[in-house]
Amino acid sequence: MQLVIFNGSPRGKNSNSEVIIQWLIEGLQQEADNPIDLLYLNKTQNHQSYISRIQASDTALIVFPLYTDCMPGIVMAFFEALEPLRKSLSGLKLGFVVHSGFPEAHQSRFVEKYLQWLAEELDAKYMGTVIMGSSEGIRSMSSSMTKKKRKLFNQLGNSLLLENQFNVEIVKKIAGREKMSNFAAQCFSILSKTGITNYYWNSQLKKNKVYQDRFAKPYSERH
Repeated sequence: MQLVIFNGSPRGKNSNSEVIIQWLIEGLQQEADNPIDLLYLNKTQNHQSYISRIQASDTALIVFPLYTDCMPGIVMAFFEALEPLRKSLSGLKLGFVVHSGFPEAHQSRFVEKYLQWLAEELDAKYMGTVIMGSSEGIRSMSSSMTKKKRKLFNQLGNSLLLENQFNVEIVKKIAGREKMSNFAAQCFSILSKTGITNYYWNSQLKKNKVYQDRFAKPYSERH
């Protein structure tokens, strides 16, 4: 397998995407030391050279976060750079990993449809899209807090090596619940009133000295 993995996070090597990629690589290298190219889409000046790398590979994975239902601009820019390759990648197996802070897999299903369409436009074999929720902050979590997800991605990487495709059952386990139950949604609503659910974002606002401006509306009409 000649595999290339693209990290589509603007944070690059210091991202949650990087953590997930390393989990995958651990699984991929359990059987043998397979050659893997790991490239970073935040290096936009290299996008054109990345096209030749994807052409030289038989398998490509693109891992990126979802920000409020939107893929990062650097990922979209790379997809647009692939336009000259339309209907020319029949020898490529193409898969995606989409993760977000949303706890529900449902939130990522819309971009999943786009990614399937993209693979078809490139004439690549679509291996599927792995969806992982509640990923925000995994790069800062202890190993004990992420061991279950890490094990699943290790298994996914190993199955990709052995089966040349994503294992459907593992993909389902990683996705978890499709939607919150009504009870869970009500509990979350109550919990959000305590401020706990905004702890990370508030800490970032305070760190950057803009906490007091968190409700500012700079583009609203002035009366």
